[in-house]
Amino acid sequence: MMQKIMSLNLEKDFLTGLYSRKKVTELINEDCASRPANTYAALAIFDVDNFKALNNTLGHNTSDTALKCIANIMSKHFRQFDTMCPLAGDEFIVLLKDFPSPNLVNKIIKPLLAKPDLKYGSDSNRVNITCSAGIAFLTDDDKCFDDLYVKADKALYEAKNQGRHTFRIFQS
Repeated sequence: MMQKIMSLNLEKDFLTGLYSRKKVTELINEDCASRPANTYAALAIFDVDNFKALNNTLGHNTSDTALKCIANIMSKHFRQFDTMCPLAGDEFIVLLKDFPSPNLVNKIIKPLLAKPDLKYGSDSNRVNITCSAGIAFLTDDDKCFDDLYVKADKALYEAKNQGRHTFRIFQS
């Protein structure tokens, strides 16, 4: 019984309740290998804008609250079969899968980025939290999570360089 409880805990992130990075990496690798024909999949990396300022100004407890809030927003926004997890301190990843057209990504991501417009602190000490995203479509050349991650990360850096609170799609 104890072994089963421990394995369940390793599949979930303790702070957000989302899957752990290890579990999501496994699930994404499985999805890459078995994507249904005539469907699209995309990996999105979300970076929390101004997270370092929030952490430095208002502390870890407030930062944890912001991460939980963003995880909750994402959980409600995406479909139950999309795969998501916190990636690093201020990043989340989502595998959007089984959608019929790449054009739907704009309709999915744009409204999500409008949701986490969070404000923490007082007027003199306010930190605004938003998200930026980088997206990469799964192609036949992508063999695993690592291939998609590199592409989505490049798109994320482009979004951050464009002024944050926006998203970019990887262009090869």
